[in-house]
Amino acid sequence: MALMWLIFTFITGLLTLVSVIFVIIGFANATKSKWTWLIVFLSSLIAMVVFLSLTVSAFVKKAKKFGDDFEQTVYKSYEKSAYNDYHFADSTNSKQLTLLRLLEPKDVKGSVPDQFYHYLGYLEYYRMPLRYPYSLHCNDYLENGTLYDESNVSNFNVNDNGEKECGVDYITEFTFDENILIAKARHATDLKKFSYIIYHFETGEKEEFTDLEQVKLRAFALQFTRQIKFNTCQNYFDLLQ
Repeated sequence: MALMWLIFTFITGLLTLVSVIFVIIGFANATKSKWTWLIVFLSSLIAMVVFLSLTVSAFVKKAKKFGDDFEQTVYKSYEKSAYNDYHFADSTNSKQLTLLRLLEPKDVKGSVPDQFYHYLGYLEYYRMPLRYPYSLHCNDYLENGTLYDESNVSNFNVNDNGEKECGVDYITEFTFDENILIAKARHATDLKKFSYIIYHFETGEKEEFTDLEQVKLRAFALQFTRQIKFNTCQNYFDLLQ
């Protein structure tokens, strides 16, 4: 449409130029056709102005549409890039997710938000669900995890969402069942030293050990339902994807 208005503008502009020449000649020679050419001139001038206005309007609309389309393209590209920066669990193929749902406490069975299991972090922040409502968080690298209680969280992918630290940090390896977490953790003041921590999910109590055999005996006494086989943070994260 814009091209059509542009052609009409050109034609009426040409007609305006021709008619103004004949008007000048007609008035100079006092010919009878001077009034005819004056009418042609005025008509073509008005038509040229109208078509020029329509042409400008059409091109402005095209420019606006191009700008809007470009903006949408850039936004969708950014949105897609931003989405790709998130980490999500594989809800279809992850056997670990199936196991986690089996470990849900009876009072929340079947009502745990899906996001608790599916959202695994963003960029260099990693989040790994354990038995609800607990999860491990790692920053920068999947090496040292921190245990969090997320019972008060409704949106897991936002900051300051109500999560609470459980006082178990620098976790390098761990295993768990529906009752306890057994973690191998670095010392806060001396990262070359390790200790073993048993964290009770129901009470939040912690027990600390320096020897793995003591941990195994205590786990047996607590009727730990799994083999004591530790996962690193990286290995566990891979199980979820």
